[in-house]
Amino acid sequence: MPRKKRQPKLTELEYNKQQMESSLKDARDHRIPEPTRFFEIGDEVRYGAWDWSGILDILDDGKIYKVFSITRNTKRNVPDYTSFKIHFMPWYDLQPEMTHEEFDAIERLTEDNDIFFQYAQRDVMALLYMSFDKMGLDFEADYQRGHVWTEKQKVDLIDSMFRNIDIGKFVIIRRPWGDNPSKPATPLLYEVLDGKQRITALLDFFCGRIKYKGKYFSEMHPFDRNHFRHYNISYAETKPLTQEQKYRYFLKLNTTGMPVDQKHLDKVRKMWLKELKK
Repeated sequence: MPRKKRQPKLTELEYNKQQMESSLKDARDHRIPEPTRFFEIGDEVRYGAWDWSGILDILDDGKIYKVFSITRNTKRNVPDYTSFKIHFMPWYDLQPEMTHEEFDAIERLTEDNDIFFQYAQRDVMALLYMSFDKMGLDFEADYQRGHVWTEKQKVDLIDSMFRNIDIGKFVIIRRPWGDNPSKPATPLLYEVLDGKQRITALLDFFCGRIKYKGKYFSEMHPFDRNHFRHYNISYAETKPLTQEQKYRYFLKLNTTGMPVDQKHLDKVRKMWLKELKK
């Protein structure tokens, strides 16, 4: 079998030219929207983590810019060195360069967050089994409403599942453990922060307390029962929270679904303000 002919090694100039051509092709492969901001040749711009970038050329009526970027690299046990690159970027990846004073003068709109909800996909039964587990799931925290959903609202939720419509996100608080490492500090380890009415509806259907289209869960076709059991939901579990954090995030999260009545929101808001003063 004849040996493959070895490709000649590219010179540095040829390699850089090939990289720029590839960068331009990649940029033009995107569906770039019409630009709403424009730059001139020689403008300083901000791009990614590069220390400095500047415009070398303008292409496609301002949709793409040829950019020169440079950065200083400092690493432990390695001498400092400078990296640079010429690349082609769509306009929306570039921002005007600003001074520190200009940057600090911009009003920041994002609220500081001391709780991070990392949502993951789980099936419905993983959530329901938490309520059956010996560690338990507390539905009756002091900031929660009673069981206010009607049977029709519960059936509507089940209907959404069988029509493959998203049924919202669920947030559970994991409470702290006690002195005994195998026993929580409270009677129940988990607490519902968001999703009480929906979890109750799921439990009522699974346990045969309500019907869907004239059938209890146990009377449904095996395919339908499996669809319910393995239906994916967005689920987040937080570390233990203070009472102030619970009240604050309950107020934040309960802006969708069945509206929480103003009287109940006012009650939780008073509880939150009381915790803030402690």
